[in-house]
Amino acid sequence: MSQRIKEQTRQILDCLLDEREEEGTPLECDSDTSDEDVHQVAMRLREFGDACNDTIRQEMKRFKLDLQTSLAVGQGREMFSKIVNQLSENGTLQKELSHMGSEIGLLKIVVVLGIQAAHELPSMVPAIKNAMADFLNIRLLSWIQKSGGWKNIQLEKTTPSQSNGECL
Repeated sequence: MSQRIKEQTRQILDCLLDEREEEGTPLECDSDTSDEDVHQVAMRLREFGDACNDTIRQEMKRFKLDLQTSLAVGQGREMFSKIVNQLSENGTLQKELSHMGSEIGLLKIVVVLGIQAAHELPSMVPAIKNAMADFLNIRLLSWIQKSGGWKNIQLEKTTPSQSNGECL
């Protein structure tokens, strides 16, 4: 099951980030590498991530150059993880995500950061996907398995009071 989830994670990220060219674009996955569950999960993650968060946006702006440099020299995984960890320890963000479980909150950070990074650094999308997949497979794989796989994860959108209403 672990290998299947890792494969699905890659497929989900392909759907999520490859089709991110403009907000509101229908999500279309390559049918050769995707099944209906993968497509549905990617759509749910996009909706989940589209409830943008100012704290994550500001951090992305602050870390953009470091992330870009790290991705370019093959150290994107480490920098991406560092940014996610710093965001998860951010008091303002912790308060905003407190209504979610810790794993869902972490997933929210990864998705929003990944979408924002892909938007800000479009030439680095393959490296961003790799960094996201590595992070998810290391930090959240066990939780995804215990949840019964990606399709069984319950995602909540951020409430309007926690978002400025703007998205990528």
